Amino acid sequence: MHKSIARLAIVLLLSGCAASSQPSDNNLVQKKSTEQAAWNKLEGLSAAKCGVSPLPPARTDAVKVSNCVTTLVKEYVLPHAVFPDLLLSSRTEALDIAERYANGEISAGEYKKLSEERLKNYRSSLSYFINQQA
Repeated sequence: MHKSIARLAIVLLLSGCAASSQPSDNNLVQKKSTEQAAWNKLEGLSAAKCGVSPLPPARTDAVKVSNCVTTLVKEYVLPHAVFPDLLLSSRTEALDIAERYANGEISAGEYKKLSEERLKNYRSSLSYFINQQA
């Protein structure tokens, strides 16, 4: 649990640095909308190209799936990301979760829960920084 809190603190710190160099107001809202459209496109692609489904992948496939999704994120979402550092930190955390799952350190249920929390934290941090810039 302390690792997760420390990781979140690092993400927030890095994102704070990124946030200070970002444009503000309507441009941020527009970028968030553009980023969300890229995420929507990625949803179907990640299922087709990486085998992403509502269920956790087999332990033996977890890292491969995470790396595949990261490749797609870098191609489709990163160019539109409001805070690229925040996005990349979130994907680093996704890989860490996948590695822990693949190594048997966490269960499939924990993998799913941590993955959902990571995505929720990313979205919350994104909204927080946009609101701070506005």
